[in-house]
Amino acid sequence: HIASRVIFAAHAPQVTIQLPARDEVRKRMLIDARSTKIGQLLGYQGRFGPSLLPDIGLGPEHMRPDLLEFHGDISFLKGAIVYADFPGSVQTKELFAIQPDGSGKVQLTHTAGDSESQPSWSPDRNWIAYTAEVSANRWGIHLLDLPTGQVQTLTGGPQHYEPDWKPDGSLIAFSAFSSIGGTTNSSIRVVDPHGGGLRTLVQLSSSTFTVASPNWSPDGSKIAFVVSSVFDGGEIYVMNADGSGARNVFPHAGWDDLDPAWSLDGTRLAFASGFHRGSALTTRHDILMLDLASEVFGTVAVHPSFDLRRPSWSTASQQCVFDAAVDPNPQALGRWALY
Repeated sequence: HIASRVIFAAHAPQVTIQLPARDEVRKRMLIDARSTKIGQLLGYQGRFGPSLLPDIGLGPEHMRPDLLEFHGDISFLKGAIVYADFPGSVQTKELFAIQPDGSGKVQLTHTAGDSESQPSWSPDRNWIAYTAEVSANRWGIHLLDLPTGQVQTLTGGPQHYEPDWKPDGSLIAFSAFSSIGGTTNSSIRVVDPHGGGLRTLVQLSSSTFTVASPNWSPDGSKIAFVVSSVFDGGEIYVMNADGSGARNVFPHAGWDDLDPAWSLDGTRLAFASGFHRGSALTTRHDILMLDLASEVFGTVAVHPSFDLRRPSWSTASQQCVFDAAVDPNPQALGRWALY
């Protein structure tokens, strides 16, 4: 089971409207929202294209990426969280976008029989990198072009996961796994969005340890990642962007520390942590925060029974979104929610 990864997009909305079906009513509601925004961003949800802009008095200057975005006949606000979920009773995951207040849910992929997970916004919010099932037990990194809806295969696996965009958009980091006998080869790799420049930054060949969960620092100079042991759980490491200088930034023996996420000012890491109980599936995690300069840390989200995982910062670094196993079941998929 590959759990969801959630990433904040830019600019949370100031005005949010769920538009009804008729175009005339949509126009009226948009005009009302625009007239009351008082210098703030106009936000809206709806199934219509940019042809309505002239009708409500918005010109081409409002097509800037920091204001509105259009994707065919589906438009959704900057500020959306993209995540993976099971639509209805279907047992393969699709990608969705939703607003931080829980409104405006939009399904982005419709690939029956295939499964998508671990989405990551591109810096310009025109692309989503994600993990996709290429074939049975074979996973690769794909790109979804939001303006066109086209999908590109970036890597073919066999086991490629957890894509994360470099803040300048030039590279995508991801984790890779393969097994030979009792040895697992794990690595953190980077590739450019066109599929070129593939290289390995760090690699382990071990029956005990693996590397995973790359996350770029805001200035693109460093990558946080996890070194996991089947006996002792995960530890948070940071390396330079070229793979050099890897160091353990939070020695935490006996605890399973996973899912590092940089704050936008680069001073802190949020991550999941729990007393190691044999595996990530059987360990209950809380969300912790580490100040890298002072090495001071603390718990910022905790629940007596939920397993809290995969924190992600808002673009203002004032909020974190994370997912929680509200009905954990290591033998099944369980039930997860976003908080």
